[in-house]
This record gives sequence, structure tokens and C-alpha cells, in this order.
Amino acid sequence: MTKKEVSGWLKCALFVLILLLWVLSAAILAEVTVIRDDLSRITLVTEGTEIGDFYIKVFFPIIFPVLVTISCFVFVIGCIGWCGAFTESQLLLGWFFFSVLISFCVELSAGIWRVVNRELRHNASDLVTLKSNIDRYGMERETNVWFKSAWEVVHQKFKCCGVNSYNDWLVADIRVLHTCCPSDYTNRECAIYLQQLDGCGTPLLDHLSTSNEMVALPYLMGATAVLQILLLILALKLWLSFCLGMAPAETSPHLANSSSHEVKHSLLPIRHPEGKDFR
Repeated sequence: MTKKEVSGWLKCALFVLILLLWVLSAAILAEVTVIRDDLSRITLVTEGTEIGDFYIKVFFPIIFPVLVTISCFVFVIGCIGWCGAFTESQLLLGWFFFSVLISFCVELSAGIWRVVNRELRHNASDLVTLKSNIDRYGMERETNVWFKSAWEVVHQKFKCCGVNSYNDWLVADIRVLHTCCPSDYTNRECAIYLQQLDGCGTPLLDHLSTSNEMVALPYLMGATAVLQILLLILALKLWLSFCLGMAPAETSPHLANSSSHEVKHSLLPIRHPEGKDFR
């Protein structure tokens, strides 16, 4: 197999891996967007708990923007890699290599952090914190509308009421009790329905600690990291083939004919004016 054929196969492999990288990056982008839409509101009621502080202070302000930026960045560097391989540009392939290396290092550090902080746990003290949040924010009717709106989402999502029971809202704001019942229930039907509901504290904390989206995210990032390693190897091989293994440029037919004519002309005998030949 010639060097040109090897280079062609490397280009094809690079194109396929870049496509796969784009697919995984789009999946990560969709996953973190779903996590944000699903958990951004219900985590507001968990302020002060270990799980709530992770989402409010770490995931949403730091991890989410980083993952979105890296996912979008991958689409750009993929285009650079394609252009570098197609045009056989050492400069573009070098940019592609170091860009993939930077994104890999960022994802590797995030993965190491996730392994160190592998489990999100909750305990009985977190339930006390949730109840104290109701006592603190639930009494003020106008200024903390966001808090009651978040609890409305929790009530409807988990089919529950309050932290331990609906009694948690009797002192804070009795109007919130209506969010625990279906909208078409009368007051009497709602009162009967509330007696059958459990508290939201444990289901809420369980959902935040074992969210399906959060479980799938490390696997997607791991697959992306493996793919990036393969891309780094391929990009380096292509760069070396372009830099060190490029064949010399072929001589054009016109130049070849002219050079052969000059050689033939140089081999012709040199005739002396007196008629003698000299070679």
C-alpha cells in the first residue's frame, strides 16, 4: 500500500470519527439542556441541602456552561479538522490537534471531579432544611412567588404535598395547598385528596440524587473522551505524513520532454570547422 493510499484511509477514518464526535456532542448538549429544564425550578426549594447546593452552586453556574461551550466548540474544531485533512494543511491539522487536546483535558478534569464526588446523598437533616425553607420563604406572600411556584412544580411532578405532609403549608401559606390537588377539584374534594398524599421531601431528594439524565451524562462524556483520543492519534499521524512523508512533486511532461531534448543535444558530436568530429 502506497503512502498516498494510507493517507487516504487516514482521512476517511478522520472524517468518520469527526461525525461520531458531532453526534456525541449533540447528545451531551441535549442531555444537559434536559437536565437544566427538568431540575432548574425544583432545585430552588432545596437551598441549604447538600444536593441542592450542588445543583444551585456548582452544576448550573459552572458545569452546565462549560459543557455547552465545549459541545459547541467541538462543532467548530470538527470543521477545522475536515478542512485540514481535505486541503492537507499542516497548520489547520495542528490547530485541530491542540483544540481537541484542550477539550479532552477539560472533559478529563470534569470526569475526575465526578468520580471524586460520585454519589449525591441526602439524610434526615435535609428534610429539616426543606421544612425550614418553607417556614422562611412561605410566610411572605408577594416577595417569594418564585419559591411557591417551584413548590407547585414539585407537587404536580411527584403527586405529593409539603415536605412531610400537607400540614407544612397550613402555617406558611394555605393557598399553596390548592397546587397539591388537580385543578378541577372543589375545596371539599381537595381536602379529602390531601389526606391521601405523602410528603414530597424524600421523593424530591431521591429524584435529584439518582436522576436518569445525570446517570447517563458520565457515560456520554466517557465515550466522547475515547473518541477524542482516537482523533488525536489520527490527526498526529496525518500531520506527520504531510510533514515528513510527502512525495516530491512530479515533473510535468513539458519539462520532461525539454530535459530529454537537452540531454540528446548534449550527446551530439561537435564538428570542427575543418571537418573533424569531437565528442
